[in-house]
Amino acid sequence: MRGEREYARLVEALGSYEPPCASDGRYIADTLSADDIADMREACAVCPARRECRGAAVAMRAEAGFWAGEQYPTDRPPGRPRKEKPE
Repeated sequence: MRGEREYARLVEALGSYEPPCASDGRYIADTLSADDIADMREACAVCPARRECRGAAVAMRAEAGFWAGEQYPTDRPPGRPRKEKPE
């Protein structure tokens, strides 16, 4: 499996902590409201495994879901900032 090592790091980082995404179907939903996205980003911002979650998403080339405060698929490669649009 692509990203197997990074996913194992995520599981290890979580330890006995159960993140909100483990029991919230919105994290795997196809469509989300702006309020849902804002709520989920807030939850991800305080998650102790956020860095490992992003690492797993990047390594696995996540094609769907909400990982480390980011909705996939994205319009850009994971882990890179958005480019500023020329004015």
